[in-house]
Amino acid sequence: MAFLLVPLLLGAVSRPAVRSGGLPVIPGTSDRTALSFAEAAAALRARNCAGALRVLDPLAAGTGRDARFARLLSGFYAHACEQVRLAEERLYQAGDRDGALEDWRLYVLSDVAAAQGHAELAQASLARLIGDHPGSPLRTRALAKAATMAWERKEARRALELIGRARRDHLQEDELVRLERLAWEIGSQTGAEDARKEAARRLLT
Repeated sequence: MAFLLVPLLLGAVSRPAVRSGGLPVIPGTSDRTALSFAEAAAALRARNCAGALRVLDPLAAGTGRDARFARLLSGFYAHACEQVRLAEERLYQAGDRDGALEDWRLYVLSDVAAAQGHAELAQASLARLIGDHPGSPLRTRALAKAATMAWERKEARRALELIGRARRDHLQEDELVRLERLAWEIGSQTGAEDARKEAARRLLT
């Protein structure tokens, strides 16, 4: 999953409309800030992770909209570069309930938080994505991930509840099979016979 977000973010920065001076148009930003974002994107395309983050660091240390976006971008870039500690820090700081990429921020934050052993933050991030972004294309994936994480923490009731919610969404077949196997495992190990039978029925039909 290391470079999952790179095409999205680089596409947004590296091929936008341009001003007459040749700089990319990023609404609400100055030419200098837009140039910094473009330089960071170019560095990441060259797999120069340190260079990309070095360009963004001064912006991320500031305040306001550009600083939040720089923290968000540097969090995604740190994740792409497998620097999970920095990714968690930056993505946690970059929260913006109305942000266009807030669902992605929450999903990736859950990933890096889990990698750091911060299960509560990972679960809370997924819960916010599921609850606050019902139209997100990541919602079903978040439900599956949250159910798996709940079971890993032996929260069987919570896991089965999330599986039930996921069943009502339009899951891809491979995700659905994986969840039904999880439900069968939970039912078998906890003695929840109804859950085990329902999962078995769904797996066989």
